[in-house]
Amino acid sequence: MNNNAKYLAEWGKSSSFLTNTLAQGAVAFVDPLFDVLQALRGRQTSPQARAYAAALAEFPGNEQWTEYYHDQDKLLWDFGRTVLHAIRYSDDDAENILSLMLFAFHAQEFLTEDALNAVTPDEMAEAHKFITDTLNPPFRASSESLRRQLAGEDDPEPIDGYAPLVRCPAVKFMVRVFLPCAANFQTTPGILLKNAVNGDEKALERLLIIDKHALFLPEVAALCNERIAADFKRYQITIAKYQVKSPPVVTKRKLKQTIGTVLYEWFGSIIEPLPSIGDPALAARIQELNTLSIPKIQELFTAYGRDSGTLASHETDPDVNDFDAFRQAIHRMKKSLPPMPWQ
Repeated sequence: MNNNAKYLAEWGKSSSFLTNTLAQGAVAFVDPLFDVLQALRGRQTSPQARAYAAALAEFPGNEQWTEYYHDQDKLLWDFGRTVLHAIRYSDDDAENILSLMLFAFHAQEFLTEDALNAVTPDEMAEAHKFITDTLNPPFRASSESLRRQLAGEDDPEPIDGYAPLVRCPAVKFMVRVFLPCAANFQTTPGILLKNAVNGDEKALERLLIIDKHALFLPEVAALCNERIAADFKRYQITIAKYQVKSPPVVTKRKLKQTIGTVLYEWFGSIIEPLPSIGDPALAARIQELNTLSIPKIQELFTAYGRDSGTLASHETDPDVNDFDAFRQAIHRMKKSLPPMPWQ
């Protein structure tokens, strides 16, 4: 990664600090995450990626796995807290960041023009300092360290260094189940489970292909037992076929489309303009700083590629440079993405 990160710095000039931090942090983890996904499929990758994949492949147990299928709010909160800790935030900082995101959404209904005007320059400077000094450096340092380790550019950190991340049940579920569902089928595990239980055979097939442990979910086990009892030979063979079939590949293009959708749908409206803001110019500025448009997300992937050296200064990211294809993928996927807990 170019230490100057000049393309990302230029990109960030038109975004709020919070949106800037979240968006750049998410994009920085695309390459390391893709390497780990490849390792999970048994592909030839770096020793460190294989070590992380081996830890992610360890099953945390049916009780917690089942809980994440049914309680997405808990999944997202556990995932967010663990990632922030792994990025080397302290317990207090992790709680502050998650609380800040919650506050940013919930405060909208109370936000008024007077409240905005009451913020002093010193308070703004303090908020700026917290975000630039506390939020940004760990995101960038950790993602760059992980990228270099997986690429074999640095001596790998022992697997225990990332144990809280790769051994966390919520992270395992996100990487092994949630992400493949979103990237390949534009849906979530919970919706897939609900549709399967309601008799959708295609949903059951996809569920068992994506997650081999789904067969032990109480609803799925009861459904399969019922079908086997009704037609033993047919459904025994069918379910066995689903279990041995390899899940579809999450390509880097699909991964970027998924990350792009999350940025567009979840983080692009952290602070939205409100009718209570009487000054149209102020409202427009808040919207401009906190909305990630599809072209802006495309520019972010390209800026990261140029700063990391994978793209020349005149090149654009080939995985996202087709605007119509990228836009269609995002709009198709966002229809199935659930709201975050604070939305």
